[in-house]
Amino acid sequence: MPIRTVNYNLPNAKHDTTYYRITFDMPNSSEFNLTDATVKLQVQKAQIGSTKYDLTITKNSAYQFEISKQLITIAPGTYQYDILIEYADRTVRYIAGELEVEPTITEIP
Repeated sequence: MPIRTVNYNLPNAKHDTTYYRITFDMPNSSEFNLTDATVKLQVQKAQIGSTKYDLTITKNSAYQFEISKQLITIAPGTYQYDILIEYADRTVRYIAGELEVEPTITEIP
């Protein structure tokens, strides 16, 4: 059975602040096993030719990965994202949705 893409809008992030981790649990089934897979998350604006940004993903186990805690330096705006899982014999677009990056109003030195 093919894996279907799940639509999930990530929680909003603030520009130049830390984005806290989000954990995803996969079904405990051989078709979802991440042991030898690569998991990638890429973010970009909807316009053709816009810059793509990679966010850090960490595999916690054979059936769990997370968007790692990291500083968000992407300019404020609404972005499309997807999470791809690359297996030796196939690539699966597992999750897709939007990420809103909000401006930081007051910067603390």
